[in-house]
Amino acid sequence: MTICWGSQAHPNMRAKQWVIMAGLDPRQHPSGSSASKKPHLSKAGNRYLRIALYMPALSAACHDPNVKAFYRHLIGTRGSKELQAVCAVMRKLLLAIHAILRTNSPSTAAASSHPMKRPLNKSNL
Repeated sequence: MTICWGSQAHPNMRAKQWVIMAGLDPRQHPSGSSASKKPHLSKAGNRYLRIALYMPALSAACHDPNVKAFYRHLIGTRGSKELQAVCAVMRKLLLAIHAILRTNSPSTAAASSHPMKRPLNKSNL
């Protein structure tokens, strides 16, 4: 389902636009006395795409060593909740899919240049 949605998207769309269309972008809520609330997902985009990315994100967070390191970094170092970390992994997977479709290359070639595939160290943060 994800690949079908990606192939129907406009060919000139940037990765940021894909994230917005999927509803995985952060949204601020500045209003009156609640201006200091933390941002959360806008959920304004395609809910079926978010549903399709959820289980692969959970699987990648458990089994892929690079994604697992990113997931644990978000929970441990940054203090994110588990669901927030899963949503961040969903966003990373969507960006990887965008890179694969944009370059028309196999996933290994596109993923090697993607920042998520680089080892996590303090200079990358």
